[in-house]
Amino acid sequence: MAKGIVIGICDDEEKSREMIKEYCQQMEQDLEETFEYKMFASGEEVLEYKADIHILLLDIEMGGMNGIDAMKKLEDADNIKNILFVSGYPDMVFEAFGEKTRGFVCKPVEYKRFSREITKIIEKEFEENSDRYIEIVANNSHVTIDAEHIMYISGQGRYATIVMDDIEYLVCENLKYWEERLEQFNIKRVHKSYLVNYKYVSELKGTGVKMKNTEMEIPVGRKYYDISKKEYKEYLFEKYRRK
Repeated sequence: MAKGIVIGICDDEEKSREMIKEYCQQMEQDLEETFEYKMFASGEEVLEYKADIHILLLDIEMGGMNGIDAMKKLEDADNIKNILFVSGYPDMVFEAFGEKTRGFVCKPVEYKRFSREITKIIEKEFEENSDRYIEIVANNSHVTIDAEHIMYISGQGRYATIVMDDIEYLVCENLKYWEERLEQFNIKRVHKSYLVNYKYVSELKGTGVKMKNTEMEIPVGRKYYDISKKEYKEYLFEKYRRK
């Protein structure tokens, strides 16, 4: 299995959140895994969160937005990969299934069932998308990153800076290395010093590339503009064709 799995726990009761986290921590030991945790007290908090969550453990009955409504709104959220409901309302199991729903665990939670459901999601997520998860060396540590969530990479001679949704990594490999390694993820060179992920581009024009959810504009090299414009149009066409 891959390292760096992000678990989101959404429950309006603090006691329940901590209990579920304790079960996940037990799983870390059993699987020799490393989880990162994001805690939420409401569906509204999850909707506001923009970084990646590999597995969202979601309650149904909560103050404010309930888990079913949150699930429906999260269908178009790229950062939420999988949803596992953890609820004391088993009669709502059929309402809980959507595009990202992977299962339903009833409260009070039984550890073996909980562990089995989480393990299935992790195995499926990382086996099906194993080529997306790349190990890099940054700050003398080995880190696993999701290539699809690289926004852009800037080059500085023999080094490069990989900019993700919410963090940056300085790595030893140069820009040419990353250009060749990440071509399949629509991460393309637009300037001698920049690669951009077309997934995060809101507009590409002669003066620069506008990135989504930021004021940043990355320069476009004159010799790269025509090919970048063609590749970006092809990317958009393929994206909408799949819908």
